[in-house]
Amino acid sequence: MESRTKNKQSEETLQRMVAKFYPKDSIASCLELTEGYFNVAYLVTLKCNKQFILKIAPQPGTRVMSYEKNIMFCEVEAMRRVAENAAIPAPKVLGYDDSCVICPSPYFLR
Repeated sequence: MESRTKNKQSEETLQRMVAKFYPKDSIASCLELTEGYFNVAYLVTLKCNKQFILKIAPQPGTRVMSYEKNIMFCEVEAMRRVAENAAIPAPKVLGYDDSCVICPSPYFLR
C-alpha cells in the first residue's frame, strides 16, 4: 500500500543501515513489504542467508496523529520488555538506531 508516511530509502542507504549492525556482511536481497500503511518495511536477506525485517519510521516533519509521534520508539521498547519474559514469544530487536545519521528517521531490525 502506498502512503505519504512511508519513508523509502535507496539501496545504498539500506546497505549502510544494515552495516551498522552487520558490518561483516552485506545485503543479498531486499524486498519491500507493501501490506503496511504507516512505516516502510523491508525483508532483508544477507549474503550469509540471515533474514530479518528492517522497518523505517516516517520522515521528520511528516504530519501524523499525536499518538503516532515517536511510535517506533514505543514499538521497540514494547518488544524489548515483552522479550524479558521468556514465556512470551516476541520478536527480538536486532538493532535500533534513532540517531538519524545514516537515515533521516529512526529504524530497527527484527
